[in-house]
Amino acid sequence: MLKRVGIWSESDPDRIAELRAKQRSEDQELKELQSQVKKTLTPQSLLDLNTASKKELQSIKGIGPVLAERIIAGRPYRTVDDLINVKGISPKKLESIRPYFIVGKK
Repeated sequence: MLKRVGIWSESDPDRIAELRAKQRSEDQELKELQSQVKKTLTPQSLLDLNTASKKELQSIKGIGPVLAERIIAGRPYRTVDDLINVKGISPKKLESIRPYFIVGKK
C-alpha cells in the first residue's frame, strides 16, 4: 500500500466516501426541490414583464439567467408580444411563456 503524506496522512478514506455519498444525496434532493419550485408558478400567478425580478423570470421554464437579463434590459414593454424582439425568444418560445406574463395591472 502507498504511504499517504501531507494532509492525506490524516484523512480517513472511508469517511470521505461516506461524506461524498451524503453530499450526492443532498445535491439530488436540492435538484428535485428546485424542479418543484419551478412548477409552482402557474398561469394563475402572472408576472408583470416590467416589474418581475430576474429570479421570478427564471422561475418560468425556458428562461435562464441570460434570457432573464435580456428581458429586463428590454423594458419597458407595452404588450407581452413585445418579447419577440428579445434576442433568444423565438415565436415558439413566446407561445410557451406567454401564459405566465402580463403587462400592467393584473
